Formats: sequence, C-alpha cells, structure tokens
Amino acid sequence: MIKKTSKNDQIAEVIKEEQQRSRHPLSAASKRSRDQKMKIVRDAMGIPSEEEFLRVMQSYGLSDEELLMALEAWREGPS
Repeated sequence: MIKKTSKNDQIAEVIKEEQQRSRHPLSAASKRSRDQKMKIVRDAMGIPSEEEFLRVMQSYGLSDEELLMALEAWREGPS
C-alpha cells in the first residue's frame, strides 16, 4: 500500500532536499581561488581610467561578454 502524502508534506520535502543540496562546504583550493578573484576585483575597481581598466581586464583573458560586464560594473562604481 502506498502512503498518501499531503501537498504540504510534499512541498516541505522538496524544500528540505533543496536546503540540503546547498550545504556542500567549499574546498580550501576553491576558497583561495575565490579570495584571489575578489582581490583582483577590488583592486580593479580602483583603477582611475577606463582605458587602463580595459587593458588590465584584457590581460586576465576575459571573454567579450565578461569584459563588457566588468566594464559596466566599473562604470557604476562601488555600491
């Protein structure tokens, strides 16, 4: 016999599964990589000219789409 579950129980089960999915700890290497990228971003936001900013971002090998996103963020400045 199959146990019937209410819609609320099904929703609660899906929520529980989704919450458990996001509980994977970051490895030390991926944390270092993230920290290094964040330092690059912080430093880049302080570059005074758009031309210099683009030159620095291109040196990191960003794709055209990534470069455009970075430039838009630089133009907006810190929040």
